[in-house]
Amino acid sequence: MTLSYSRILGRKASRAAQNLICPHLGWNQERYGNVLHQHLQPGGNTRWLEAGCGHRILPNGLESIEKLAVKQARFVVGMDMDWSSLRTHRSIGRRVKASMSGVPFADESFDLVGCNMVAEHLEDPGQCLAELTRVLAPNGVLLIHTPNIRNYMVFLNHAVSRLLPRHWMASFVHSAEQRAQEDVFPALYRMNSAEKLRQAARDLGLQIESEEFLTGPRPFFAFFLPLALIQLIILRLLALPRLSKFQTTILVVMRKPVHPAVIAARAVA
Repeated sequence: MTLSYSRILGRKASRAAQNLICPHLGWNQERYGNVLHQHLQPGGNTRWLEAGCGHRILPNGLESIEKLAVKQARFVVGMDMDWSSLRTHRSIGRRVKASMSGVPFADESFDLVGCNMVAEHLEDPGQCLAELTRVLAPNGVLLIHTPNIRNYMVFLNHAVSRLLPRHWMASFVHSAEQRAQEDVFPALYRMNSAEKLRQAARDLGLQIESEEFLTGPRPFFAFFLPLALIQLIILRLLALPRLSKFQTTILVVMRKPVHPAVIAARAVA
């Protein structure tokens, strides 16, 4: 076996360390995909809007989960402002270029609305969530998956991004996460805490069914073992119940209640 930087100090070394320190580290994006599946109605009746979908719903490696979810829905609409990404979407056929602050659909058009790693980029998240709630049918579900500002790495990214030029940040994220620079967008973090998401739900009359704090699949500094080791130890500590609220991302399931008059009418019928 030939020695290389990757095996000694790089990604392969970090992967070996992860297998020892955090062998059962979950993947937040896989969890988002599984929760999508859980809220698809039986019989293929779900009308689903994926807001801010870009060119894929889930990252590479989770294509099978994404494509199965799309197949099981009645229909799926992908919405995004970036047409260059939207036009090459790998699984959604129906696509609309539009802003979340003015969703171009009638009231109660969808049973499921997904918003995966988008809320952190919104200038006016309150207005955007109000629009997503408007197009959600009664008893429909809104899924929001977004970075947690209480996490040390998210907070650090927020602070550093204010100081460094955007193209520097995009290059750094590309090197660390092997994510294409065109997939790195400015983050504002205006609704990125559990408290703010709960308040948004109350303001919009939504009921929070579940709230999960999740972690990423690997340390951000996987390209350099000494820093990766520090992160892996922190990730192991954050798995403790008392520290879970400091995990990397938040996944919230909100449900739009059925109006009491509708419930009464159904009971009479």
